[in-house]
Amino acid sequence: MNLHWLKKWFSLPSDILRGKLCYEFGGVYLDTDYRVYRDLTPLCQRYHFCMGHEPCAAKIGSSSLLSVPKHPIVRKFLEYNLKIYSFKSQPTYLTEDNPLYDEHMRYAIYGSMFALAVALLETPQRDDRKDIILPPMYLYPTHKDVYPTPISDVYVPGEIPPLHSFANHYWELSWQK
Repeated sequence: MNLHWLKKWFSLPSDILRGKLCYEFGGVYLDTDYRVYRDLTPLCQRYHFCMGHEPCAAKIGSSSLLSVPKHPIVRKFLEYNLKIYSFKSQPTYLTEDNPLYDEHMRYAIYGSMFALAVALLETPQRDDRKDIILPPMYLYPTHKDVYPTPISDVYVPGEIPPLHSFANHYWELSWQK
């Protein structure tokens, strides 16, 4: 099996692994460029499924995920990611001379966000389940309460975020000088 073409898409294994682990065992997933400021236990105790609304692109991202085991949204997220990434070799339409190459690459690279959107839309809400998408200030605090906001408004390492923030995602700010 030639998976050489997947080298460009380093997030693919992470998308599938986070979905599989969170579905099977539940718990908390945070990208490696997060800093936790407050205990996440209250979120885990209060909600069955919890993610954050990202401020920089006004989307729900998959860089944070809290879930009970076997949650249907996480199952759909995993199923859709597996479907997206089931190619055994680079699809023929993903060639650089294809006028839609950039669009297809973006779709593949950001596939987990599409998978998440589909999972949220296809999973009916039930009264016995507490699912929430938190506002940006809880997991993605920024200096201005305006969304979408530029990455330059994200709290950087060393800055103290607002008291209500549980964690902070630094994105590329964690490895830039």
